[in-house]
Amino acid sequence: MGTSQGNKFGPRQIRLYLVLFGLAFMVFGIGFYLYERDFEARAEKTMGTVTEVRRETSSTTSGGRRTTSIVYRPIIRFEVDGRRHSFVSKSASSGYKDMKGKHLEILYDPDDPSDARIADNLTWLIIGIFIGAGGLIFLAGVFFPRVFKETNGAKV
Repeated sequence: MGTSQGNKFGPRQIRLYLVLFGLAFMVFGIGFYLYERDFEARAEKTMGTVTEVRRETSSTTSGGRRTTSIVYRPIIRFEVDGRRHSFVSKSASSGYKDMKGKHLEILYDPDDPSDARIADNLTWLIIGIFIGAGGLIFLAGVFFPRVFKETNGAKV
């Protein structure tokens, strides 16, 4: 029983999927970069105080084994023109566990102080990972070894 050429999942399809997946990662990373760059260009800096740290737990089960992860998400209060604002950080980490009462540099949108975030390099690291991983996956698709042979013996 033979399969039709259109249903075959071979090296060409693998290359295509790698290229498309890599491009998607890079486009997402570049879009995220442009969004963050624009935010930082208009944002003001100030100091905020961690008023509370929320503990978040998540569990996963794999192979009959349950793993529980615990991260901490800070709630930060700051003042702009005598008005108090607070926000829950979009980033969570085990490193925030003992941050209550600590002062952190934050960025906020002067037109909408509720749009605020911790001024750290984590966002830029994530952007770099997306763009870099996307680039590597893309290149893997472009330069995927051409030694695989189709059923007719032609190189891909």
